[in-house]
Amino acid sequence: MQIEQKYLARHLHDIAVDQLADQYSQEGYSVQRDVNLGNVEADLVISKDNKFIIIEVKPYSNVRESGNFRSKLLALR
Repeated sequence: MQIEQKYLARHLHDIAVDQLADQYSQEGYSVQRDVNLGNVEADLVISKDNKFIIIEVKPYSNVRESGNFRSKLLALR
């Protein structure tokens, strides 16, 4: 059986978030999921040694929309 593209696309976001969370956790980072950052929600917030990485996973078809997330995030500064 081959998995159809429509099913893969539906779950690709969650797979990518899980993989990134596992990768950073294995590297000793603290990982938080679905973090509310004021007016936006990030998929992951990774931290280690007072350094933070904010990750929002976007499917390829929504790359243009990611600028909106970045604008909201920059407003938090």
